[in-house]
Amino acid sequence: MRVPSRFTRVANKRLRVTQVHEFKVIGILEHDVGDVFMMEGIGRVFFIEKNVAAYVRKRGKSDKFTTVDKINVSNPSHHYWRAQVIKFEYTLPPDHTAEILRRLLGRKLPYAYFSCNEEHYMDYFLSGEPRLSFYLPCLQRRSLSSVPYKEIKSFGFYLQDMRNKKVKVINIDFETDSEESVNVDSSE
Repeated sequence: MRVPSRFTRVANKRLRVTQVHEFKVIGILEHDVGDVFMMEGIGRVFFIEKNVAAYVRKRGKSDKFTTVDKINVSNPSHHYWRAQVIKFEYTLPPDHTAEILRRLLGRKLPYAYFSCNEEHYMDYFLSGEPRLSFYLPCLQRRSLSSVPYKEIKSFGFYLQDMRNKKVKVINIDFETDSEESVNVDSSE
């Protein structure tokens, strides 16, 4: 598993990593809404609730989509997973990131192994800064840093692909074969 460097590049900006702790069992780590952990086998997770973390699922080179999934760390089967706390200075407020991830739980996001992957999506959701990709369906074009929280919660909230096409979150399909993915979007 790759350990993050001191900085993560995001659209010519950097998410500054302020603290990196040793890997420990996730059940004993203190966490709160807005915390970011690096979990073995999953990658970065963002706590959208006290004991619920969301993450963008890793996929293979031939896959065309990924999903935002959740993990309940209070579940005894997840208690012994190893994780490391990573403290970021990110520009998007944590409540905005949490709501965006909640809205996207279980939804199919365009995926390209090298240019529109799970790390790129997590960088985008943490920073709110758009990134360019050669994969045209990639939904990381819109700057989220100036989007008000009220709009993120609304039916009209949208992301943009690399052709500047607006894609409303409520119109993004759900993945049907994922047991972990559960729609918790209360606005639908």
